[in-house]
Amino acid sequence: MRSSRPLIYNVGDGDIWNTWRGGTCFAIRWRLGTKNRYFCVAARHTIVKMMGGELTPENVDNIRVLRHSNIERHERLVERDWARIVTYHPFSEEAKFQHLFGDPDVSDFIILEAEDDAFDGVSSVFTVRPKLIGMIKSEIYSSIDGPLNSVLISSGFPSVNNTIDYDSEAIVFHRQLVSGRYDKKSDASPIGQIDCTGFPDLPTDFDGLSGSPVFSFHEDQFKLAGIVIRGTASSKRLYFIKSNAIGFALFTCSLHSEASMRRFHSENHKHRRRVKSKT
Repeated sequence: MRSSRPLIYNVGDGDIWNTWRGGTCFAIRWRLGTKNRYFCVAARHTIVKMMGGELTPENVDNIRVLRHSNIERHERLVERDWARIVTYHPFSEEAKFQHLFGDPDVSDFIILEAEDDAFDGVSSVFTVRPKLIGMIKSEIYSSIDGPLNSVLISSGFPSVNNTIDYDSEAIVFHRQLVSGRYDKKSDASPIGQIDCTGFPDLPTDFDGLSGSPVFSFHEDQFKLAGIVIRGTASSKRLYFIKSNAIGFALFTCSLHSEASMRRFHSENHKHRRRVKSKT
């Protein structure tokens, strides 16, 4: 549940007045053997709204994700508290992806990638072992696990409890767990529905929950079931992209970008060492 993270966007000067909150994402440690890559998955429409347009190679490094899950801290946050996003992985054939899963909403998420040491030593990052995806031991829900649990849980940062206090130059974070009953009528769709009616401690507004991870409990383990893309407090209903679409996209982007990102991270480490030696 602590793998959810608040998204922040700054135009690049670090000034609090040029900083915007942007809802929720969740951090994934993609572990293949002894090597890690760090992905952050977010709702695409949230990114577009936060940045006032589409993500580009020129503005992607203005996104920051909080490194630690200890978000209710009182001291001032500094640069080392933030993970820097270095690239993103767009759909190469979005129309085919939508056709494969049978719903245009299924592509309303984006895979960001952070520096390859961004979340080292951080236990609250959701770890995925690609070789296990689709198997009973996977951290990601699959049909092998059986149907989704009747109760699903999401973890995110609704805007009503998360803001920027510009007067005191403080960013206010409060993670909230939202539970609801899985609507089995959405079994056949890649977009699942969660009915939160009757469940306690719901936020008064669901804005900001887009990008929140959704979990289902199987075999004494919470497994990733999807990512929230919309919902309203008035309907007490959340909609989420199911994990098979997310797993497929993660596999595809990691496979196609493995060589280029290995070179990028190597050059990035050399650059950071040069900068550090000069200071």
